[in-house]
Amino acid sequence: MDQEQVTLQVLDDLAVRQFYTHYVGIDNEDELVRHWQTIRSRLSEYGPLYKCINYYKFVKSRLSSRFYYHELLDMKKQGNQAPIVMDLGCCTGTDLRKLMFDGYPGDKLFGIELNQHYIDCGYDLFRDRQQCPITFITEDIFTITPHTTMIPRAGVIYTGSMIHLFSFDQLYHFIEFIITHLIPGGLFMGTHVVGDITTSITRRGNTKHFIGMQDFKDVLERHQFVDIKFCKEPRQKDPDEDIMLNTYWLSFQCRLG
Repeated sequence: MDQEQVTLQVLDDLAVRQFYTHYVGIDNEDELVRHWQTIRSRLSEYGPLYKCINYYKFVKSRLSSRFYYHELLDMKKQGNQAPIVMDLGCCTGTDLRKLMFDGYPGDKLFGIELNQHYIDCGYDLFRDRQQCPITFITEDIFTITPHTTMIPRAGVIYTGSMIHLFSFDQLYHFIEFIITHLIPGGLFMGTHVVGDITTSITRRGNTKHFIGMQDFKDVLERHQFVDIKFCKEPRQKDPDEDIMLNTYWLSFQCRLG
């Protein structure tokens, strides 16, 4: 599927159109496409051209399509007592803004991103630099310590399309970060690519790490996560991947025991 087809597919999504009409103030299709193209070009100026950028996936919330989204939204009913929600690797902050658009209190939302450039592009994508109440923090989660960061402890930590970018050593450090910044009983949820078995594939100097679904569950259990829920979805492979390896999108939710 080429970029034009992806763009048209996104335009056909009524929820996306309503979001940009009411939150951003753009209801003209041609203007909206030009706006997305401008932001995509700017995002491409910094770092790897991830698929979420190349195929305009950053313009819509993928969090809102996951099985745990409605449970997350239910927490907004707690009002001032609603838990802090932290999005690790938030990129343009699309998921957090959709969550706020659907009623979650914006002052309870935190986005952590390595690249300030992506956060700035998010402000321009949604035209809310002056009024957005979400807190965005630029940090490298592999180098910070609890004594040198403004990152709070959260009731919910979410990460989308990021875990499969880590080496297996990095995954363990990442889980330790989650435990440090999640309150007891808090929820850890996200979506990433898994394989039938744990393996790494290197093609043209680019290494991808796919943890097996059972191995990922074992990692969570060893770190005292309970009530683990998985939802596996089919995935189209990249051309450089091993055709013998089955990979899937895995959405997960668990609770820190």
